[in-house]
Amino acid sequence: MTLLPDFAHLLSLYFLGIFCIGTFCPKVPFIYHIAFANVVGFSVNTLLLLLLAFLPGSLFRSEIYLWVYVVLFCLTLTSYLIRYFRKILVLDSLYILVIPSIFLLLWLLQENVHFVVLTYDSHRFIHQATGIVLSSGIPLEHGSLSMATGYPLPLSLVLAQGLFWGADFHRLITLFFPVSILAVFYSMLKDYLEKIDIPLLHKLFILVGFTSIILSTGLFIHFSFYINSNMLATAFLIATAGVLYLYSETYEKQFLYIAILLGVLLVMSRLEAPLYLTLLLIYSASLQTRRVQMVSFTYYTITVALSCIWLTALYLYGQGGSIISGHQLLIQICILLSFLIYLMVFNRSQAFRTLAYYVPMVITACLFIILVLFIIIKPNSMLESIRTISVNMTWGGSLWTVSWAGFLVLTVVLGQMGGFILKNAPYYFGAIFLSVLLMITDLSFFRIPYRIGFGDSGNRMLLHAFPIGWLTVAMLLANFWERLFQSEKS
Repeated sequence: MTLLPDFAHLLSLYFLGIFCIGTFCPKVPFIYHIAFANVVGFSVNTLLLLLLAFLPGSLFRSEIYLWVYVVLFCLTLTSYLIRYFRKILVLDSLYILVIPSIFLLLWLLQENVHFVVLTYDSHRFIHQATGIVLSSGIPLEHGSLSMATGYPLPLSLVLAQGLFWGADFHRLITLFFPVSILAVFYSMLKDYLEKIDIPLLHKLFILVGFTSIILSTGLFIHFSFYINSNMLATAFLIATAGVLYLYSETYEKQFLYIAILLGVLLVMSRLEAPLYLTLLLIYSASLQTRRVQMVSFTYYTITVALSCIWLTALYLYGQGGSIISGHQLLIQICILLSFLIYLMVFNRSQAFRTLAYYVPMVITACLFIILVLFIIIKPNSMLESIRTISVNMTWGGSLWTVSWAGFLVLTVVLGQMGGFILKNAPYYFGAIFLSVLLMITDLSFFRIPYRIGFGDSGNRMLLHAFPIGWLTVAMLLANFWERLFQSEKS
């Protein structure tokens, strides 16, 4: 079967994102139009599909939405060409075709290779997608979201949309997420390096070298062809972290428009993702040096409220799912709401705002203390999980090959050479990386110990922290070289 419907679907998601950012967030720098286009398009598309799937007599299968995407594609491309042609910047406007060109190459590759990784979990996602298509939506009744508690709905919804458009089980959608991760990773790193005073050759080395490390990692390649939600969660974790950081640095409210979409989809992407979002919101707010304005507070509140509404829907209609209990969902809702309390304290106390910069360090330390307490309570289980994570990070059979080993060596070397010159960006992303890594370890307390091998959830969750970890090290290396060149000049 041809993969043309799959290719057309990826293009529609990308250009939907370009259209939304260009229309509603014109003040966002052009590089981030491209970087966030995939995740924004996927978010808008998923929320639209979710609305249609829940409507009685659903329009979910209506062909009109295919034509809507075609029209958006034409409008977006035309508007960008006209806008930048007037400024004699046609080359910039053509940058929006870079990712579609990558999709084209991937389409041609998959047409000849037909490679996709399917496991039991993959078939569960496909089964859920098929059920949505055959039912023309999702009935709002007890237990209707029980499968979604273990197999996040965003991936199943886009698979269902692909099935309706004739995309079989959508062999290209898995490649959509690694492209999204690399786009955000490259753009965030490029933007940071432009503010660093080092030679151009060194900047190119960092950009190309660290992007290549991500791209050449065994597990990253494997998951690029694996139908599961981990790559989806990784894409939304790094994208949400990036857009919240950009807001904390620029105070440009249009970044918060994007953050609302990405934050909600992050929560929907994995069961542990509400904890991730809480960390991102607190850490990004901690970088700010002034009171959170009422408009910004409203956007933050909308992000938390929509996330809580989704978790409430899982609580009401997802009972019967075997992965997460109703009590655990309620705890996650309370944790998300705690961020709003944090913002209120942040706004009321100047003294707290002065100390807030150190909050990421405090939370990371608390997660480590929790890990120690969990080891004391369940020593055999927790130590087995820690051993398993350590083996998986350095063992070829986990498909990480030498990636984590290289990461640890480079981090230690930079530390010994005085490379830990923390500016806001590496401090923020480094705190996220360490916190997510500790959280993954802490979560093993609530299940059987993690298992050795690439397929275990503990090893798969390491993927969530992986790009952010390398982004942090790349920024630290740039800081080190900048200090080195400055000392030589003086």
